[in-house]
Amino acid sequence: MAIRNAAKAIILHKGKILVNRCITENKEVYFDLPGGGQNQFETMEEAVIREVLEETGYKVKIVRFLALAEEINDNKELREIF
Repeated sequence: MAIRNAAKAIILHKGKILVNRCITENKEVYFDLPGGGQNQFETMEEAVIREVLEETGYKVKIVRFLALAEEINDNKELREIF
């Protein structure tokens, strides 16, 4: 079983939260916080800074750690990726 941490950012600006507009394969729209999976040997801070830059182009400074979410997966193909 593989466990992978996800680093997400809550970016506030003038009372608004930045979210990514995403589209599924079925053309359904949903919104998600910028961020993504933590790479091996990468700190959570490094992961969220990298992911925000990749997804938004913004360089961010971490102010506070809020929460940790883990993905637990027993899919053999996904485990081989990590």
